[in-house]
Amino acid sequence: MKHDVEVALIERILGNLAAGRRETANGERLSAVDAYISPQRHAAELSNLFRRHPVIVGPSSALPEPGTFLTHDLTGVPILAVRGTDGQVRAFLNVCRHRGARIVTEPSGKAGRVFVCPYHAWSYDLTGTLAGISDATAFAGLDRAAHRLVSLPATERHGLIWVRPSKAEAGEAPLDIDAFLGPLASDFAHFGLNGASLYAPVELPRAMNWKVMVDTFLEDYHFRWVHGQSVHKYYLDNASVYDRLGRHIRYVIPKRTLQDLAGTDPASWRLRDHSNILYYIFPNTVMVFVADHAAIFAMFPNGDANHSVMHLSFCLPEKPETEKAKAYWDKNASLIRTALDEDFVVGEGIQAGFASGANSHLTFGRYEKGLAHFHDIVEEAMTGA
Repeated sequence: MKHDVEVALIERILGNLAAGRRETANGERLSAVDAYISPQRHAAELSNLFRRHPVIVGPSSALPEPGTFLTHDLTGVPILAVRGTDGQVRAFLNVCRHRGARIVTEPSGKAGRVFVCPYHAWSYDLTGTLAGISDATAFAGLDRAAHRLVSLPATERHGLIWVRPSKAEAGEAPLDIDAFLGPLASDFAHFGLNGASLYAPVELPRAMNWKVMVDTFLEDYHFRWVHGQSVHKYYLDNASVYDRLGRHIRYVIPKRTLQDLAGTDPASWRLRDHSNILYYIFPNTVMVFVADHAAIFAMFPNGDANHSVMHLSFCLPEKPETEKAKAYWDKNASLIRTALDEDFVVGEGIQAGFASGANSHLTFGRYEKGLAHFHDIVEEAMTGA
């Protein structure tokens, strides 16, 4: 984030505090319960949101050197991403072109020169080319070029690996992530994630719709009650500022220490030291930047409308090498996991309550402006608006 943007956001928050005002939505916003439980809606979201748009499958540091790979199944499409000998990240459907077996079964690792299908030992190089066929005489005349791995649009940008889980059409332009991010691209260009170290990645499955997971991130109205014994003490109540930027949201949650900046020289201000800078990245990812690290929370449907899984990973400025450093980062990760557990208990109760018929819709109040933005964005994408 450029410093002048940081200063403008801090001045905006300080101005609100001095005037005793809060930035709120214009009114209440209703969200239909059916959108959280309908099997038809669930299938439509998979098709319209998770298959047609790029998603973050991990930070660039997840593939640190040639031959390193990761597999990703959370969109419902089996993805294999690998860094080639040329340093480029490529993504493929993790499906053998012989009989359709899964080629790579490990979540991550380092390959040799080729990936070998465990079913009949067909092999593919790091560019997806069919490199070998066991007992090749049984396939005399096979067009090998037509049996390479199926490529998916993929790229690296801003220290992140982006993949669109659907095949590119002939002549389609490469993924343009800066165009996708729009105004957020400038912010991300200044966060320096290219050299970040991946730490403590974990998958957290829960009995709730993926949108309930996202909902927990986009308002701090609940902090006093849900996080009263954990993180609430660090933050100002309902003093956040939101900006909808295209299909994305920037949401700044000020800490109590931000008040100390009033009357000081803006040249020394650093927003990350006094707030959580949170980004909702369409369709399903939340990234949070704090003083000394970033965290990626990627929410995906998991089987049906009532279940989801969060892929959580931390991006650290450097790999922790000492026990002291590891203890420090483990403590930070534990604090975040505690807050997530507090949210998830409530979220799973919300999902279970949908079936009761008590509510036909959820009501988002004026302090829940981020939720109104998020659900407007999703509905616009679903209807093609």
